[in-house]
Amino acid sequence: HWTDNGMWFEGGDNIFIRDCEVHQVAYGIGMTDGTHDFVLERVLMHHFDLYGFDVTPSSVGSSYNGTLIDCVSHTGRDPSQNVDGFALGHGDQHGFVLRNCKTWGVYDGFDISSRETTLEGCIAYDCLNGGFKLWQDEVLLVNCVGYNNGTDNVELDWDGNPGSVTLWNCTFHDAETYNIWVE
Repeated sequence: HWTDNGMWFEGGDNIFIRDCEVHQVAYGIGMTDGTHDFVLERVLMHHFDLYGFDVTPSSVGSSYNGTLIDCVSHTGRDPSQNVDGFALGHGDQHGFVLRNCKTWGVYDGFDISSRETTLEGCIAYDCLNGGFKLWQDEVLLVNCVGYNNGTDNVELDWDGNPGSVTLWNCTFHDAETYNIWVE
């Protein structure tokens, strides 16, 4: 029942978090100010207000080289708000790998606006808006699954010049409006 972040990192590096649970907080785990070279493994984040996991850009420096393995982020306390399961911020964030991560019960499951990012074996379902919201260049989805999401399973949402996104051996079905939406 913490009214702020469960965990917050500014400018850290070589961080390793394994087998932790963060819940009943305003914000789950946040990283900013050039935090880099971190690993989260089997971390569970649930019942939060705005995000389960977030890498936020700042004027101090962009975060990079993060790996999340077997992490789960679910159940925004008010999923009708813009509540993200996993968010990689709008900026020059780059070099992330998410492997076998799952999200549900949030507004956007994976809100990925970091370049050079791979999602492998990730699952997003029962999200109020979208399962995979992809904003950046050089994003790769491999063996990912999205289903039963509100607006779409995959949204390619570029605000500038289009980039490259590769969907490889993924399964998407039963979205309310779009299976794959190119905006």
